[in-house]
Amino acid sequence: MVGTYRNLDLHLLTTLDHLLRERSVTGAARRLGVSQPAVSSSLAKLRRHFDDELLVRHGTRYVLTPLATGLAARTPAALAEMRSLFDLADAFDPATTTRRFDLVTSDYLTTVHGAAIAARVASEAPSAVLRFLPIASSTLTEFDGQLLGVDGLVLPRASIPDYPYVDLVPDEWVLVGSATGAHTATPLTEEALRGATWVAFRLQQGGHIPPVESLHGRGIETRTEIVTGDLVSVPFLVAGTDRLGFVPRALAELMADAAGTVVLDSPVPLPPLTMTMLWHPAKELDAGHAWLRDVLATLAP
Repeated sequence: MVGTYRNLDLHLLTTLDHLLRERSVTGAARRLGVSQPAVSSSLAKLRRHFDDELLVRHGTRYVLTPLATGLAARTPAALAEMRSLFDLADAFDPATTTRRFDLVTSDYLTTVHGAAIAARVASEAPSAVLRFLPIASSTLTEFDGQLLGVDGLVLPRASIPDYPYVDLVPDEWVLVGSATGAHTATPLTEEALRGATWVAFRLQQGGHIPPVESLHGRGIETRTEIVTGDLVSVPFLVAGTDRLGFVPRALAELMADAAGTVVLDSPVPLPPLTMTMLWHPAKELDAGHAWLRDVLATLAP
């Protein structure tokens, strides 16, 4: 029979998280900085509570039971929520905090604005740690739980409704081509776009980006030759060829000399781009999180 939470020490949640990550009593003990017998004792309590072995030996290693696999997907978010709850009681002082802030974002924001964000954090919170994390497919498929485990997710505005957000720097989508490519010789036409080959930016399980949708809306189909999951690579995959691609203007201008690319005049209007940081409503009253939101909001002109 599964036990009741009233009989559990909340510290067991941290131990459970490390056990599921490490799949080893020894590894969990090392990460926690406690003895192996202490972790073994905690594992025994967890096994009694869940009425499940959680970790079972398979040859020379341990593997997760089906129940433990399910717990592994939910424990990080639960642990983050518990920490956030107790953080609310602490006065936040950026000058003395050693807190780690996790931002899930694309390589575009990190490349173009990461240095400015890091400089502001370092100047006001010199002992804080800032982590830029990539957007994974699970971020979009398990959105609520993933968002609860980090401080923010940076996406184009209105990508995810019903979550609090703050707008960051505005930008716009532009068309890029090789500085030595055929498309630089004469002004582009809609017919030229139809005949071009393209480098497409697309996240896993993601659809077309807004400028491609704009072309499709005008009956201009794009013939994709290369698909990439990061925007920074688009200019380099365009360079030295007749391919075309879309990237934000700030990134296109930053990468132009290194990649050997140019911004081309588009024969069709392209949509603006405003990046937005979203966060879980559970973090709304967190003073440290409010400070981070202010740091990011000041990027806007």
